[in-house]
Amino acid sequence: IAPYATCLVNGIYWEPSHPKLLRVAHGIQLVTPPPEWIQTDPRSGCPSLPHRLLAISDITADKWGSIELVQHTTTTDHPFLLYDPKTNTSV
Repeated sequence: IAPYATCLVNGIYWEPSHPKLLRVAHGIQLVTPPPEWIQTDPRSGCPSLPHRLLAISDITADKWGSIELVQHTTTTDHPFLLYDPKTNTSV
């Protein structure tokens, strides 16, 4: 689902015995362009991505839960995190 979606909103009930919806390995695959991917002209002012996914909203906010990329919870003062699949870190 991740390569085809622009925004993923997750609110499912999840337990450790259940399968994960999105793993760290999937995040790495999303930023690794396939061999046939052709990047657009960098002078266009808009970076080209090898995928469509721009945002994940995990309402459940289970650390390392169904969305394995969620490593930290957010607060009202800092409601967003930026995740880098290449380093497996979020800020």
